[in-house]
Amino acid sequence: MTELYNRRFLDELFDSQVASRTKDGYCHAIMMLDVDFFKQVNDTYGHDVGDKVQKKLSTLMRGAIRNSDVAVRFGGEEFLILLMNTTKEKTIQIAQNINKQFSQELFQSNIGSFKKTISIGISYYPDHSKSLWKSLKYADEALYIAKNTGRNKVIEFTQNMHKDGKNF
Repeated sequence: MTELYNRRFLDELFDSQVASRTKDGYCHAIMMLDVDFFKQVNDTYGHDVGDKVQKKLSTLMRGAIRNSDVAVRFGGEEFLILLMNTTKEKTIQIAQNINKQFSQELFQSNIGSFKKTISIGISYYPDHSKSLWKSLKYADEALYIAKNTGRNKVIEFTQNMHKDGKNF
């Protein structure tokens, strides 16, 4: 439906390629994206309209990244972008652009039009962890903070966000 890779592809990519493709002076950025209050879309407008919301987000994501980057439907209304060999500045710029563009989209339904927002959590490999999976977990923790502090924002992971208080 979204024309994005799925989580199974991400498993294979993480295990086989990503760590070995890190260039000096760069990092890989992991962005976790989630449509804010998505359940309300399905409950109010129907699943077909919910599908349109997800398709629009996936189109914006694909349009914002390079061919070397990867966009994944992680599950439900949660998405992931892996920016390969990037900078933190470029990552924030891409995340903010996706966030802004999505919030400006006007979705149509048979009972009216509406807008939606997304929240985005970001972490960096190998800066935050030497494990890609742990870096993904950190991006998810940053997403959780974004959703619990007002939604419709981009949050970068910091050490003090980590739930068990351990270092990277």
